[in-house]
Amino acid sequence: MPETHPTTTALAWRRFTSNLPAVVGAAFMVLIALVLLAGPSLLSANPNAHSDAVFEPPSARHPFGTDIHGRDLLARCLVGARVSLMAGLVGAAISVVVGTAYGMAAAYGGGRIDAVMMRAVDLLYALPNVIFVMLVLGTAESAITSLLRPAFPSIADAARMLLLFACLGAISWLNMARIVRGQVLSLRSRPFILASRQFGASPAFILRRHLLPNVLGVVMAYATLTVPAVILYESFLSFLGMGIRPPDASLGTLIEDGARQLNPIQVRWWLIAFPGGFLGLTLLALQSLGDGLRDALDPEAHP
Repeated sequence: MPETHPTTTALAWRRFTSNLPAVVGAAFMVLIALVLLAGPSLLSANPNAHSDAVFEPPSARHPFGTDIHGRDLLARCLVGARVSLMAGLVGAAISVVVGTAYGMAAAYGGGRIDAVMMRAVDLLYALPNVIFVMLVLGTAESAITSLLRPAFPSIADAARMLLLFACLGAISWLNMARIVRGQVLSLRSRPFILASRQFGASPAFILRRHLLPNVLGVVMAYATLTVPAVILYESFLSFLGMGIRPPDASLGTLIEDGARQLNPIQVRWWLIAFPGGFLGLTLLALQSLGDGLRDALDPEAHP
């Protein structure tokens, strides 16, 4: 009876399931996704509803306590985590599309094309990313305020949020471009690529049918690692007041609200402990999941 060898997918799955932190991270993210999808609708508390229960500590009525306006912090954390994860996913999606296309084009073009394109990446690396996002948001804020907000306030808020997500994605694709370029450089001289060229295949065909499927696993793994980086950027910008604006909330704005209440007289620890813990656990789970996927789909990265 002929010996059967496991497929590449089976080997990757075996490597992933043998990585306990990655499995725990994946299970935690599934749990978080279910909680964020169903949680806010199951809570009776309105995340933006003010009440007289100001600075109420954690209790059966308010498990995470309340803030300065008497709003339920658990509901605020669930809604804020939705926004932060959305920022991470949108930013990672932009990073994947732009970085993959740019890295593949640079590596396959080779020579002077590759040199010019990667020097442009080096130049963008030298720019302070957070300052860039703050300048773009500050410039666009006046245009959105003058053109959209008077007639369409809800559309103006959505436009600003989408612009924030786009800016976060725009500063996150550089690492992806370098990773994809390295993968394509190692593949472009393989026999199946050379054979495809000999048969007259166009560069677009080779990129789409041969190179892209071979780098897709690594792209997926590093995209998972991009999500926590973008979430951290968004939280930092929101902490500085340049990200999500009240009454909307993200984990960054909730941490910023909690930091304002830190004082030696009255320690309202729940205002920063719960949003900070939520953010920290989510980032840790995403990082573990991304590391596990990278080890499973790109075993040569960690021999």
